[in-house]
Amino acid sequence: MEKTTKISNFNLGTCRVDLSDNSLSFDGQEKLSLQPKFIEVLAQLARGYPEVVTRDELIETVWDGNEYVGSKALTNAIWHLRQHLTALGDDTVIDTVRKTGYRLLIAPQFDEPLVSDVEQVEVSFRQYRRRSLSALLLVALVSVAMSYLLWTSTGIQTGKEISYLTREDGSERFPAVSPNGRYLVYGGARHGSNYGLFLKEISVEGALPKRLSPRDSEEARAVWHPGGEYLYYPSRRAEDRRCFFTEMQMSSGQVRYLTPCNSHRSALDISPDGSQLAYIHNVPGDSDDEVYLIRVESNEPIPEKIQCQKGCSGVARDLAFSPDGRYLAIARRLSNITEDIFLYDLNTGEERALTQGMEDIRGLTWHHSGKQLVFGVETSGVRRGFSLDLDSGKVTDLAVPGFSYPKFIPGSQDLVYNHYARQYDIAYMDVDKSIPQTPYPLFYSGYGQRLPDYSAAAGRVVYTSNETGFNEIWTSDSQGNNRIQHTFIERRALYPRWSADGHKIAFIAPDELNEGNQIYVLQLDNGEMSVVASPYSNHTRLFWGPGDKAIYSSIDNQLVKFPLDGAKPVVLRGLSMSRGQIVDESLLVFSRPDAPGLWQLDIEAYEVALTKSEALPTAIPLIRGRGGKIDWQSAPAGVYLADGLNWVAGSQGVYFKQRASGAEYMVSFWDRQTNQTRGILRIPNNYLSSFGTLAFIPSEQRLLMTLTDYPQRDIMRLSHPLLQR
Repeated sequence: MEKTTKISNFNLGTCRVDLSDNSLSFDGQEKLSLQPKFIEVLAQLARGYPEVVTRDELIETVWDGNEYVGSKALTNAIWHLRQHLTALGDDTVIDTVRKTGYRLLIAPQFDEPLVSDVEQVEVSFRQYRRRSLSALLLVALVSVAMSYLLWTSTGIQTGKEISYLTREDGSERFPAVSPNGRYLVYGGARHGSNYGLFLKEISVEGALPKRLSPRDSEEARAVWHPGGEYLYYPSRRAEDRRCFFTEMQMSSGQVRYLTPCNSHRSALDISPDGSQLAYIHNVPGDSDDEVYLIRVESNEPIPEKIQCQKGCSGVARDLAFSPDGRYLAIARRLSNITEDIFLYDLNTGEERALTQGMEDIRGLTWHHSGKQLVFGVETSGVRRGFSLDLDSGKVTDLAVPGFSYPKFIPGSQDLVYNHYARQYDIAYMDVDKSIPQTPYPLFYSGYGQRLPDYSAAAGRVVYTSNETGFNEIWTSDSQGNNRIQHTFIERRALYPRWSADGHKIAFIAPDELNEGNQIYVLQLDNGEMSVVASPYSNHTRLFWGPGDKAIYSSIDNQLVKFPLDGAKPVVLRGLSMSRGQIVDESLLVFSRPDAPGLWQLDIEAYEVALTKSEALPTAIPLIRGRGGKIDWQSAPAGVYLADGLNWVAGSQGVYFKQRASGAEYMVSFWDRQTNQTRGILRIPNNYLSSFGTLAFIPSEQRLLMTLTDYPQRDIMRLSHPLLQR
């Protein structure tokens, strides 16, 4: 039998914590409703005051010992509680005790004394049974994992050693070790602050990192000069927000600006002899991001774009020099869901593909031997590490989860990488509640779900889930129940959209050769799936046209109509779309990449005018966007669309992500009838996923969104038997 402690309602300073309705209130003000798990965590911290409550204790008590779900959910709960408790005026109310757990820094005042002698026989039995089953499950999982590691084609997957090089309270990425193996440089940031470069002596245990770059500039990734005396990195300067590839002399800290960059995260690498810097850039006239070279010893470096003898394939995303300086390994995006690695010969300009059918390449590095590439891949939201044998072309899974942006340590067979962990969840909030409500997960599954869309005709939500290891198409009812998996293509499905009649779902997925993507239509009544005829290889987010007679997608910055009666696709010149939605028969509400804000247009009138070569109707701006010389007419002043993806339109108005102050944003509603906007939920920038969308359930006044926690990135060191060559 187990003894538990009864916990009554309590006060934390001026904050009233009510366990009966999972709410907080301050000085008698209106209650704020929180997720029940958040309140449970706060109650357990109050019960343990003033002692530290370990993470294991909290996961065991609040999440029934489910380490997989509880670890991420606990971090998320602590973050939310800290945000809500800032009204108490203290720097922090919940203290993090490194490598242990958390403790309250304000004494709780309970309504009733704590009672610790109530025996819970039935609860103890359930916990005993749950722990027993968990133990059996853990043994089974370990056995399966060990069997898998021993069963791979290499037969030598055992013997990996992984250790932490950073465990900071923030996000660390893009590691690189100095030529003498003594120092680690990486990009680091805490939530709400700029990324900057940090230096840490890895040969000294417990050494603290030192910030190299100014706090008000932005830097994230760097490479060392082979001699170790210089660092090269892209930097967005504080004084004018301009971005430059920069050289820093390590002995003096003196910097020299070399050439413009597009982003402080732009990929770069330096040749083995230290003479050339290769980087990815886009200048006016470039259709895509390209690879450029400069000579770093020049006082005024002149960029030179590499030229492929037979034309380069796709958009350059990352690169690495071979150890002999003859080749560049280049990761290139072929479509929005396919990416591969190419080998570029710097002497001949010839380029050939090394991989086929990857999704997202997350960093690549050469082995010292020059015969092996190691790289990270993200597949359906999950990252893993792989090695590529250049002689045989064989790709081998290193079985290292979270593997991203690796770099070999000079003079060593080990490498460093940043471990990446992030959870995506579809959450809901009921917008008609009198008490402000935080979003609640629609599913408690521990898997990544994204991109919800709701059909009133079908009464169901469609979304993608990586529950099977691939992003497949699923549906559920509006409560998150009665879930059904509809596709089994074992490839990455994206952007599902309901037809108006609720009988079909359109989405995109890779083609059979994994060289591009196609538009698929799923018939719900019989499960049949067809491919929409298209001459294009890269389709973006979709929307159904009036009467479900066609599907639309932007191709190369032009909106294209794909009729479902077999007719040829029609290019609607003058229109481009980030995301679109038909409202009220033929009224198209859309965001666009060429102009900020949200717009509307009668799509049928536009097509008729285009066919008759008449003057084309002008799109009307509904919600402002920052930038651009645009006559916003009657669009509400002071309201700005934060991104072109997180919005959903209806006949009454638009729910959208609005720009607020600093690093915060607002989920807001624009009322079409009154032209007024009201805020619904204030959120940090990263909380509402940019790789998502909003959906609305009118009958329940329920808003759906794709939420994500702050990504956890730590720098790791890996020793692996496949890399010992």
